[in-house]
Amino acid sequence: GLQIHVDKEPWARNWQQPHLNLAAVGRPLVAQAFRPGKRRPGSPKGLRYFGSGQLQTAEQVACAMPSNETVGIRSAIDEGKATFAALEVHPSRLRAAIGRLEEAISGAVQRAAEFDPSQRRIIERAVIQDTRVLLDAQRAWFLPLSVEAAPDQVPELHTALRVGAAW
Repeated sequence: GLQIHVDKEPWARNWQQPHLNLAAVGRPLVAQAFRPGKRRPGSPKGLRYFGSGQLQTAEQVACAMPSNETVGIRSAIDEGKATFAALEVHPSRLRAAIGRLEEAISGAVQRAAEFDPSQRRIIERAVIQDTRVLLDAQRAWFLPLSVEAAPDQVPELHTALRVGAAW
């Protein structure tokens, strides 16, 4: 089934409460969205679903990068495609492929300052869009706790988790 992990990071404003607003803690949004080693869903279906989102983001980022900079991210994309396409894959292999995608995206974001401004904006948009999907899912999941400032703007849980598309 679907597993949700709530980070209780020591740098969060109040570590006793779920960390819902990644942008509010003063750290770069990208560092939170693509932190290698971050806990992910554990079922093969959940991992494939999560990985497909990372794969899509990695492809968007790779398209925006200068061609001489894409070797590492293209390698991670190829590994991810092969791993996610395989019928019988151990969850640890799925996690490893997702980790490589996350590391490649994170590396591209770190190097983006050296790229052309138009390339950098495309990379930023891809990462922000992927982060928005994650945040929408978290907001919908925690909506029953009544901690949401704008509950009428939160998508339905099944929509936010894209249940129909994932399973």
